[in-house]
Amino acid sequence: MPDDIMSLALRVMEQAIADNDADLRQMMDEMRKRREALDRLRKALAELTRIREASASGESDFFKSISDFLAGSLQSVGDATGLMQQRLQMLMDRRSKAMEMLSNILKKQSDTASCIIKNLK
Repeated sequence: MPDDIMSLALRVMEQAIADNDADLRQMMDEMRKRREALDRLRKALAELTRIREASASGESDFFKSISDFLAGSLQSVGDATGLMQQRLQMLMDRRSKAMEMLSNILKKQSDTASCIIKNLK
């Protein structure tokens, strides 16, 4: 009976760690996509700035509105990325705690087995 409980506890912990790993992979993919989006926005803003400086009508409302839009988009994507980094840190902490708990369970199981063997001698 105790082996069944330990086995079940280990399976639950392994599944929790596997789920957490899947969440981490998904988060890393989302962060990669956001980083790529930030790079595209930065390039577009730099290109727009280059065109505006080369253009005689560089101070037109059209260029200003596009520049403002790109700068705002860049800011909002950057803010969302900061939130994602906090979430990633939370997932990493949760994974660390799950690994520690799994390690503690395995250690307790080993200690119990050692104690039983010692008592049998």
